[in-house]
Amino acid sequence: MASISRDKDSGTTHIYLVGSDGRRRKVSLGKATKKQAETTKLRVEQLVQDQRLGTPHDSGLIAWINALPDATRKRLEAAGLLMKQAAEVTLGELITRFFAARSVKQGTMAAYKQCTDSLLLHLGADTPVGEITTADADAWRAKIAAEGRVREKAGPRSLARATVAKRTNIAKAIFNKARLWKLVDSSPFEGMKSGSQSNPERMYFVTREDTQKLLDACPSVEWRALIGLARYAGLRCPSEIRELKWSDLNWEQKSLTVRSPKTAASAAHAVRIVPVSKELQPILLELFEAAAEGEIPMVPQAHVAHPNLTKGFKRIIERAGLKPWPRLLQNLRASCATDWAGEHPIHESSKWLGHSATVAAKHYLQSKDLHFKAVTGTEPWISASKPGSSSAETTGAKSGALGVQNRVQHAAAPKSTDEKESSLTPETQRGCASSCETGQPRANRSSGRRGIRTPVDVSQQIYSLPSLAT
Repeated sequence: MASISRDKDSGTTHIYLVGSDGRRRKVSLGKATKKQAETTKLRVEQLVQDQRLGTPHDSGLIAWINALPDATRKRLEAAGLLMKQAAEVTLGELITRFFAARSVKQGTMAAYKQCTDSLLLHLGADTPVGEITTADADAWRAKIAAEGRVREKAGPRSLARATVAKRTNIAKAIFNKARLWKLVDSSPFEGMKSGSQSNPERMYFVTREDTQKLLDACPSVEWRALIGLARYAGLRCPSEIRELKWSDLNWEQKSLTVRSPKTAASAAHAVRIVPVSKELQPILLELFEAAAEGEIPMVPQAHVAHPNLTKGFKRIIERAGLKPWPRLLQNLRASCATDWAGEHPIHESSKWLGHSATVAAKHYLQSKDLHFKAVTGTEPWISASKPGSSSAETTGAKSGALGVQNRVQHAAAPKSTDEKESSLTPETQRGCASSCETGQPRANRSSGRRGIRTPVDVSQQIYSLPSLAT
């Protein structure tokens, strides 16, 4: 509740209130009538109530705020009841407030900063957010798509479509917050399509044969365990492997209890049980035998800094005689997801991997040639069988589609009169011969009695096409 106080000496009116944070504040109205003071008191109480409950202002309160004199508005802003007007809040201040209101992991914060750095670079930190237009937003998106990679030695380079989509989503979230905070009436990114964050061009399937080559080229059992856990158990590397302890391994049930830092906020995917496959069992057994007595972390190698881990993995790939692929560590997990999806029900494999079936299909599952060949078969082309024909006569490229195609082409192509036996009826042949002798078309010649001109029935000139069924 707020109260009104009037200074008898100066005639100044004050409103005393307790803010949403529990602190007592004073708002000076200057010289005001009793009715004006009462109206302002009610509006101030409504502002405090909306702040406490986190509810948006109603239309009447918004109209009252917009009609306030500048001096009164600044007093309310100083008391923390109103935020600065949109024209006074810069892009840099908006981004600072956005980061202060977010509580995300370090990796997510790094992705946010990549987006905000590009916003500040192209739109300007001192630009009022109320002056940023939809055209400015479109220009920013086009700029990062063409020259978004600014730390390249060879100069700025274009960003992948998935990266542009991700940064667009972050920018939309920032300005959506500005709209909710009443800093702008509408977001300049409203209506902009972000696009898909999936990038099929960076997907790569690591086969079991190549995985074995990698395991053989590993310099230590810890490296074999790290690669095996990512490829045969689908663990996120290194975040989930880093969390593994020997107490998480159930030797009897052949299972691993996996804790995921990425999905820690999700009750469904924070902790999951993963089966230990036949390929992974000897690797973990060897790792256990090599571990020091009383050691708690399962794979100490996973605690190495991520850039050094990537460099070490690249050396193993080269030692195995393979070429590095995109998303080195992520594609090990994606290859496991692809194998499991083809061998087990999708709801089971998604549960083991710690994500939904939708996420699996969008970011992990890859196409495999064996699935395509399972539909087409590896045998030669098969043609339609005839009654009484043997299987040898109904299979093979010559008796199949290629043979049919050749016969169609040969039938459609004209042959010389010397090689081609006429298929016209005797009557039609005589008609054609007489037409050629007179130099007149058959249909225009006189026929019948007394030279009456009547057209010859076209049905008499039927050509019999060569049969395709040989």
